Amino acid sequence: MHKPSPRCVLLFASLASALSLSAAQPLTIQVEAGAHDRVNALVAFKLPPGNYHWPVLRSGPAPLPLQVDKQGQAAFILPQLAKGETRTFEIVTKTSERDGGPVSVRGRKDGAQYWFSADERPVVYYQSEPSEVPSPEIPQHYRHGAHLMAFSPAGRLVTGDYPPDHYHHRGIFFGWTKTDFEGRAPDFWNMGKDKSGKLTGEVRFDSLVERWSGPVHGGFVSKHRWFDHTGGAAKPVLDEVWRVTVYDVLKGAGGRDLHIFDFETTQTCASDSPLKLPKYYYGGLGYRGSRQWDDKKNFFVLTSEGETDRVKSDQNPCRWIALSGKVDDQLCGLAILDYPSNFRSPQTVRVNPNNPQTCHSVSETGDWEIVPGKPYVSRYRFVTFDGAPDKAALDSLWQDYAHPVRVTVR
Repeated sequence: MHKPSPRCVLLFASLASALSLSAAQPLTIQVEAGAHDRVNALVAFKLPPGNYHWPVLRSGPAPLPLQVDKQGQAAFILPQLAKGETRTFEIVTKTSERDGGPVSVRGRKDGAQYWFSADERPVVYYQSEPSEVPSPEIPQHYRHGAHLMAFSPAGRLVTGDYPPDHYHHRGIFFGWTKTDFEGRAPDFWNMGKDKSGKLTGEVRFDSLVERWSGPVHGGFVSKHRWFDHTGGAAKPVLDEVWRVTVYDVLKGAGGRDLHIFDFETTQTCASDSPLKLPKYYYGGLGYRGSRQWDDKKNFFVLTSEGETDRVKSDQNPCRWIALSGKVDDQLCGLAILDYPSNFRSPQTVRVNPNNPQTCHSVSETGDWEIVPGKPYVSRYRFVTFDGAPDKAALDSLWQDYAHPVRVTVR
């Protein structure tokens, strides 16, 4: 039998020693609160390559679920950390789902809809393909997909669909209104027919790229294609990717449950032609509130600037905006948080004085364009709640979103 050389023996011994040392020194992270108090804050960070099978974080008797994807992107919910303080957690790898905690956020497919729930409560569903119109008086060309519908933690629907005054308002959606594409003007917001009876612009679902569930979050990635119909045959204008991440139920101020999901859209020119976007007062990320808020006496606005007047909040920038009202005689609502790296952030919001509709109208402050080779990326965080909106709580949530805790992996 061949006898290993002293050099090989030394090499094997060194490797065994390193592995033993690695096993004796588990991976830890240090979390820094920074300049803000953190209460049930969403935390995301990058881990080095490894096999993280149902991991949890330990810093005391109760472990925290940790979710790690294939790229090493990790996420957990930090219960509490005062400003200026730090806390160290040990990453512990478990051997089964039961050891690591239950899957709290789940996704399921129901026809053309992709539903996501947290702790078995509906949070949001994505309408991919066009839906069927709910009544015969609604023209078929309004049945487009590519939008989201959202629920409060108590299960109340806080988005509107096919409202009689604007059939094209479909929950949470994205569309540019006034455009210039190769000298033509397709409208991707008002996706019904124009006065001439023709569809000018269309946002069409293309494919579902990914869908996942987990102990901290679930979500999906989808592709859309934007078409110009003004030149006869449909011509691709933009390729769009949506990434929606739905989180486990968070506890807000006073112990109230909150539903939170992140929305990211990346738009890329589908040809060598740019999409020019002249100055206009609405377009971009759109949100239509509950049909029960169509009564203006049952529709309320609150912005990060403390503005509650619909007219005064219209065409003004804000870090976040909340719309609320009663659904089945119970107050509830939805807030949209603007990410600081967004184009022209804090973005101007359009608040319709006659119906529960708002949008982040990037074009309101001047002409701009999406050009080939330079993707346009925008990010927003949505928060749904029961009861009246809490300004202090929404300010804190925006701070967590805009200025997250710092994580150091050791």
